Amino acid sequence: MKGINNPPKINDMDELFRLVNNIMNSHFSGAYKRLGNPSNYQDESEDDDSIDITQDSKYIYITLELTGIEEENLNVFVEPYQLVLEIFLNGEWGQQTINLPCKVKKKAKISYNNYILDVILTKDKRSKNGKNK
Repeated sequence: MKGINNPPKINDMDELFRLVNNIMNSHFSGAYKRLGNPSNYQDESEDDDSIDITQDSKYIYITLELTGIEEENLNVFVEPYQLVLEIFLNGEWGQQTINLPCKVKKKAKISYNNYILDVILTKDKRSKNGKNK
């Protein structure tokens, strides 16, 4: 069976994109399908075991289950309205962007243990009430 421990041979970028897309769908399920629609995060994440997004008045808390992805094959970047994940697979990096419910500061607390990614983001106070303008 092909997978992380026995990766398939990649012949072109389209094939790599399809492979990364399949992996992202299996790891992020509902979160991957709702990109670009932050109004759905809270409702859909309740039914999605692989991602949990919550917030309070100061922070956004994100927990992702990334079973089979080793820490050295994962990069996490923070943009004002997005969390960007890069996964290294078969000599290429694939990227997944998760839109956030409000603007955040670039600095984040990130930990990755036992295939669980925890991210704590500070809401940007310049954004009215922590919501998108």
